[in-house]
Amino acid sequence: MTKISRMPVAPALGDSEPLDSFCAIASRAAGEDPIGTATPYQTYVLIECPQPWPPKVLKSAALPAALRQFMAAMQAEHSVNFLLVDPGQRHEGTRVMVYQQPTGLAQGYQGTEFWVDSLDGLAARLRQIWQAGSLEGKAIERRDILVCTHGQRDRCCARYGRPFYRQAVKAVENAGLTDDVRVWQVSHIGGHRFAPTVLDLPQGRCYGRLTPETFGAILTRSGPIGPLKSVYRGWTRLPQPLQVLERQLMLDYGWVWFEQQVDYAILELGDGHLSVKLSVQSPAGTLKTYCAEIAPDPEQACQLKTSCNADQASEVVKYGVAEGYWAE
Repeated sequence: MTKISRMPVAPALGDSEPLDSFCAIASRAAGEDPIGTATPYQTYVLIECPQPWPPKVLKSAALPAALRQFMAAMQAEHSVNFLLVDPGQRHEGTRVMVYQQPTGLAQGYQGTEFWVDSLDGLAARLRQIWQAGSLEGKAIERRDILVCTHGQRDRCCARYGRPFYRQAVKAVENAGLTDDVRVWQVSHIGGHRFAPTVLDLPQGRCYGRLTPETFGAILTRSGPIGPLKSVYRGWTRLPQPLQVLERQLMLDYGWVWFEQQVDYAILELGDGHLSVKLSVQSPAGTLKTYCAEIAPDPEQACQLKTSCNADQASEVVKYGVAEGYWAE
């Protein structure tokens, strides 16, 4: 039997700390469903960089000015997310990882990594990769689990993310998966009101409010899949409204869902209503298409401070599958 180490629940708040001062506690108290909150990206670029990180990584003094300017320009023009990662140990050189979505049916992202002696020439190297339209470096064959510990961005990620990261490392070790899984501390990946939050690459699935049991299930992809409903934020390969349908298919298929290749089509019907199709191909090559109508769900809408630093609450729009899905 695979051994999974238990991770303690986050420490209790002191009497002087109001519950709603922590966005993660306020979201949980409101019963907010986490699905549909994973921001979709075409590309992820992960750069090793020791902490501390400033609230916005583009202002990090550890990054050369030319690199920061390049990152800002690329984020403005492309669907790319630059993340800083801390491996927890120091070594010569700097590792850079690039994960990119393939076109058409896919299980997730394709990743490669390479090393640089310094970050001074990284902007030029990344620019060449973009211009060539292909990945460079050694193919990543392991799984990268990124735990947000970016406390300078939101204190929930420090309070819940940091202890979770330490316990996640132990869980991977105890499960005998250190050759297959790497665990990183990562800068802001969004959704800090669901801390502790995780981005699981190369598939690109986001999770939040993780518990020892749900993390163990995600790590080994075993056991009952039903509990993932409360911690699954969505798949960053899909637009956020479609993540609702994808979660339902995941729950219906079970763990074999993670072995399927998926593509999608979407048609806007007006008033926020969408007609969507998910094409699903099994490892054996069987192709199925699932259709649904997705619309804003007023019953799930809520007013929340989406971060600890927010001045006021904002309306959070939630989507639902109008009348279930059907196979075409």
